[in-house]
Amino acid sequence: MFENCSVLLLKEEKRKIDIVKVDIDSATQKDVCAKFSAAFNQMCNGKVKIPFNHNYIITQDDEEYFSIGKFQLPISIKEALKNPMGVDSVDLKLISNIEQENVKIKAAIIGRYNEDEDTFFIAFQKFKRDQYLTRMGNFNLFFNNNIFRKEESFGIRISDEITCIFDADELKFISYHLANQILSLSEYYIEATDVEVESFISSKSLDFDEIPNFKSNMADQTIRKKIASITSSKILDDYNVNQIKNMADSVNFGLNIKNNKIVFPNEKSKVKDILRFLDEEVYQGVFSRETFVTNSKRKIQ
Repeated sequence: MFENCSVLLLKEEKRKIDIVKVDIDSATQKDVCAKFSAAFNQMCNGKVKIPFNHNYIITQDDEEYFSIGKFQLPISIKEALKNPMGVDSVDLKLISNIEQENVKIKAAIIGRYNEDEDTFFIAFQKFKRDQYLTRMGNFNLFFNNNIFRKEESFGIRISDEITCIFDADELKFISYHLANQILSLSEYYIEATDVEVESFISSKSLDFDEIPNFKSNMADQTIRKKIASITSSKILDDYNVNQIKNMADSVNFGLNIKNNKIVFPNEKSKVKDILRFLDEEVYQGVFSRETFVTNSKRKIQ
């Protein structure tokens, strides 16, 4: 699966992204290929593929993973894997000094290019601070001949964890948050623009206590995502305020109505609760009849 893979690093320096090569011996390369093949099998095999849905959350314990088909891989990564010999080797300063300003390793890239089929198979690993093995204030102790000795050299640690996989033209991942730190997924994460927030606030069905405060202090990414989802579902177009109030009462959710409008108080937590209700994330347990709220949902196919 990862046979004859190249090991690259995604480097960020002063907000500029670059790719560098990690020169390793053949035995190490073979071990890396085997480790990542096993990690891929653990991440995807036997699990259910879910088309990416920003309203749904997957955890490591779930037997599922997200998929984005026909994902556009950055050209720089493609070119690096097509011709790894032409990629500059990693600058030792990058891995010897974790404290250097404006320079960091974003991710490790383990992958290969299939020239016959013009396809790529790549594993991305989000790079963490503890993967630097440096001399900066640390004693790296290694066991040899029944005693621990201080190691003066420096390096990096590549674990067998996979953050996301690019397979032919499909991106596979579990955590949007982590995958987005390596590859830009923002176009797949729908959130309301400033114009859409303004339009939502202006709805004839809604009444906001403090509009300026809502726009400047409350309308964070989570709230914008909810606004985008509610707008897309056309809940406020298809149902009048009385109908929405009756639905809220049916699940024992308190909804304040004034002058035939849904009142949004000047409290962020309560605003989020109302948005969750309008986005169908408040429900009543079929057995306990208790009212619950969820932060993850997808349609049953």
